[in-house]
Amino acid sequence: MMKDKMMQAYDSIRPTAETEERILQQIKARAELAAQGKRPVARRIILIAACIAVLAAVSAAGVAAYLKWSLPEPKTYPAGIGFYDVHTTETYLSVDIPTEPAAPQDISDEAFAQRAVGLLQLLGLTDADTSRMTITRQKHMGWDREEALVSFSGDDGPITATFDAQSGYLIGLSDIQWDGNAQEPVCKTEEEAYALAASLYELLPVPQGYSYRSCTRYDEQFWCYDFCNEPLEGFFNAYEMVRIAVNPVTGKLAHLVVFYVPLLDDHEEGDVPLTQAQAETIAQAHQGSMELTGAEVKIVLPNWLFTDKLPAHDDAVFSSVTRLAWVLTYEQKGEMFDSKMELYVDYYTGEILGGDIAG
Repeated sequence: MMKDKMMQAYDSIRPTAETEERILQQIKARAELAAQGKRPVARRIILIAACIAVLAAVSAAGVAAYLKWSLPEPKTYPAGIGFYDVHTTETYLSVDIPTEPAAPQDISDEAFAQRAVGLLQLLGLTDADTSRMTITRQKHMGWDREEALVSFSGDDGPITATFDAQSGYLIGLSDIQWDGNAQEPVCKTEEEAYALAASLYELLPVPQGYSYRSCTRYDEQFWCYDFCNEPLEGFFNAYEMVRIAVNPVTGKLAHLVVFYVPLLDDHEEGDVPLTQAQAETIAQAHQGSMELTGAEVKIVLPNWLFTDKLPAHDDAVFSSVTRLAWVLTYEQKGEMFDSKMELYVDYYTGEILGGDIAG
């Protein structure tokens, strides 16, 4: 299928035989006039060959433009096995952990244990029993990522710190504590709760310079703040994000998750983005009788839904890049339930990247 598309792209920009002949004749005529008909034959042949090379280069450039990023075949894993493939689980006592700080490139169990304990101390999470810890080596199947999970016992359940086992990046931290006896919350206003989240963001070893985007309150003791990268002016990437949940009552960090999926924007000067009408035309084959209720250009994570590349019996590994796309929202009223669908159409190539279904 890709080969057919390449040939179609090549044929669409390749000069016709008549055009090639006309260009060749024009070049030959100019060459004859310049030399008053006395230019050597060899010179004429070289000139014609150069012209053909230029035409070939133009055609090749057209094919190369088409071969810019397109949705690849998904990498898959067996459905139903869950997100995690656990390799090993080891338990350590604090006396087994070296006191000397580990080098940044050290990815040993002891190094991750040191970093986890250091984070708890930095954040004032004193309910963790750091005398004993469990380190689990696992693969996150969805992200195709090797992880090191450091677990401690806490007053209200397990406390965990998760690292990328290859890069050492901090991926997540969880210490959810509930205080049912507090007489007065530490953060008395929304402004104080935001200031707490912002100070924790700046304190943590996570990507810095992101902008605050939103807050979601799940209850009185779990408020989530999102700090997102803005790779293009006006476009925030929810997959280059640091999400921090704080407990306004205790004034402590409750949860952290970090996303590291950058935007791949390979469009060049002169590339024209799709209009909404063009995106809607592309989406017609998938919308059925549903009604368009929204259209917005956003940064999305391709997921292969609504494409012929989505595996029938396996799950797809998440994309390693995000893309700029038209997000078209369709809805349909039902007797008992309403249906809702989102469709992602690449902003520049018009390729279907995936979407979402609800209802």
